[in-house]
Amino acid sequence: MLILVTGAKGFVGTSLCRELTVRGDTVIRLVRNNSKSLSQEEIYWDYRSEYIDLHNLEGIDAVIHLAGENILGRWSASKKREIYNSRVKSTEFLSKVISSVHTKPKLFITASAIGVYGNSGNNFVSESTPSGRSFLAEVCRDWECAAVSASEAGIRVANLRIAMVLGNGGGAMAMMAPIFKLGLGGRLGSGKQWMSWISLYDLVRAIIFVLDNDISGPVNAGSPNPVTNSEFTGVLSKAYKRSAFLPVPAFVLKLAFGQMAQEVLLSSCRAYPKRLLDAGFEFHNSCLENTLSELV
Repeated sequence: MLILVTGAKGFVGTSLCRELTVRGDTVIRLVRNNSKSLSQEEIYWDYRSEYIDLHNLEGIDAVIHLAGENILGRWSASKKREIYNSRVKSTEFLSKVISSVHTKPKLFITASAIGVYGNSGNNFVSESTPSGRSFLAEVCRDWECAAVSASEAGIRVANLRIAMVLGNGGGAMAMMAPIFKLGLGGRLGSGKQWMSWISLYDLVRAIIFVLDNDISGPVNAGSPNPVTNSEFTGVLSKAYKRSAFLPVPAFVLKLAFGQMAQEVLLSSCRAYPKRLLDAGFEFHNSCLENTLSELV
């Protein structure tokens, strides 16, 4: 297949592109660096100015859209605009563009996130669960709706609601590993909030599974076995053979990170990957203890 990928140089995109290439697909990377040194496998685009060379999109079989501003850090007004626009506006533009080419791609996979459910407490949530009420839930709702023009053009659209991704070389592990290696880890707030997670290996496999199977609409991309923050803390500290005795009170997190702490670090989401499991997908990493032991 000829596959167009955004966010190809990111944590997930790098692994995905490598795996697609290994299995024989040709990957074209959409990049935002408009230099003269672009390779034949790269296309420049800019969703802000709505620029892209339509001619280069002819013959593409599938588009995988992973690009988006990092949500971590304190959310200023400008940061929130960038989080929103980098997801919603870019998806809206890309959706319109691929719908307008003569030979349209058959599939548009766009990233979303389990943040669409908001704080769901102890309840399991599946793809049929209504979205929550929070900034991230609003972003995710609009993010998924932004692909409507592709759907209306007859392109199969799948929205991957991605959980916390665990893998070496980036993501959550890159932030947590140095702290836990020193024995300075601890639960966040009460530690009772549920954390949905997925290994990088399984996420790449899930994306390719959706690519190869007739799956559309929202798809929870997370292990079928979410854990509480306290459980996660205990398993990770055990993997590093360190103690985890420095809990961080909720008020400290809120003082340091404001709304981001409330909606990301302290929010509870117990997502279940019903669509993937019903379609026959088998997780390689469904046990957190084994997953973290492998990574460590």
